[in-house]
Amino acid sequence: MVSGGINEVFVKLSQQIAKGSQGKLSEKMAYDTLMNCSKFYKKVFDSDINFPNVLHLYTDAWDVETEGGLNVIFKSFYILQGYMLFIGRHALQCNQDIIEGFFKEKGYRHFATEQHLLEEKRIKLLAKNTLTQNHMKLLTVDPIDPQFDFAQLLPIVQNIAVYSGYSELEGTRQYNELIHRLNDAVYNWSEVTKLNYNFVNFPGRNGFKNSDDLIHLIGMAHRIEFERGW
Repeated sequence: MVSGGINEVFVKLSQQIAKGSQGKLSEKMAYDTLMNCSKFYKKVFDSDINFPNVLHLYTDAWDVETEGGLNVIFKSFYILQGYMLFIGRHALQCNQDIIEGFFKEKGYRHFATEQHLLEEKRIKLLAKNTLTQNHMKLLTVDPIDPQFDFAQLLPIVQNIAVYSGYSELEGTRQYNELIHRLNDAVYNWSEVTKLNYNFVNFPGRNGFKNSDDLIHLIGMAHRIEFERGW
């Protein structure tokens, strides 16, 4: 766990890699390599070039009875960690950029970022109708809960549009426009978001729960990549 964003994560990883190499790799070389990998995957994400996905790495050999059997749990975690560092975070950033760009383009009042959709005090500013009530209920669902679906939060855009001066009909049209933009840019963007929420919550959950969920989370990463045709 680090503060300072993704760059600080790369710095910490570089230090560990250099130390583990016993002098064969410098921290700078390790850091530069991580950055090059990240840039490579970002470039690939923005293109249609095929690249290996988790289908080539995933193993379901959950062996806890023999010596070294738990290694597969750690291997699965590092697959997930690598996916989030080099692929998932780029998809997630693209997703956030689209939402925030859309909010700015429409000039929504008091709503400028994706995070604002999760703030109860902002949602309470909107019309107290069924849409808002359902949204408030969703805010009580833990993101790691199997029932959580980020896509179910976005219909509130209709109420945000009306609150910002648009008609109800235009609000519905704008919601559909946002969904269309997300679907065009990020395949299965709702699952990418859920995968991220699960990943960042690892430090706050017990090891048994995390190891139990790994096979499900790796399956999500595989489905996101494999179904997209990569």
